[in-house]
Amino acid sequence: MPISTDGARLKQVRVILDNGTVVTETGALQQIQGHISSDSHQKQKNLFHKLTLSRRTKTNDIKPAYQGRGELYLEPDFCHYFLHKLDNEEIIVDHGMFYCCESTIRVSPIKPKKVDNQTYITQTKLSGTGICVLRSPIPESQILKFELYNERLQIEPGGVILRSASLQSPMQNLRNLFQSFTGRTEALETFTGTGQIWVAPTLFLNRIM
Repeated sequence: MPISTDGARLKQVRVILDNGTVVTETGALQQIQGHISSDSHQKQKNLFHKLTLSRRTKTNDIKPAYQGRGELYLEPDFCHYFLHKLDNEEIIVDHGMFYCCESTIRVSPIKPKKVDNQTYITQTKLSGTGICVLRSPIPESQILKFELYNERLQIEPGGVILRSASLQSPMQNLRNLFQSFTGRTEALETFTGTGQIWVAPTLFLNRIM
């Protein structure tokens, strides 16, 4: 049965292993071909703490790992996928962006960030050196990528989908002329320091379509 999605194309990630190891998002695996075994990419040390943090963030910190020789096929969908290389660094990505990575990269949830009285942002930290596959509901061409050098960037909450872990992000309440008449205070998320940051200005439009 053909799939109609107004021009959207179904995509699938294939991973080729040559005696290597790949770590995937929980539930992402569709099928395996070849001599590949599975294991949990999780050491027993500090396991209780990580399980507790996973429950708080509503994510699964125990990511499955697959090693050996062969091919893995992950679940297809209509999202967009990017290859992103880490070089002894840490990045924080929006919930759902992580899809798979080399075993040299550590994947861990971080405590949800409260951006206003009702909204929490759940994110994932990727640390180390290697290649990871990131998933996004919008194409890479619609993502604005900035490099901050001891600078400041302010944006509405939820607009940033990836940033260097070195960037600080306290919330600030700002009033403009319109707000002085309406009596409302809008919160802007402020990022300061040095590092990279990805902004998705069309993400909200994608979510409501």
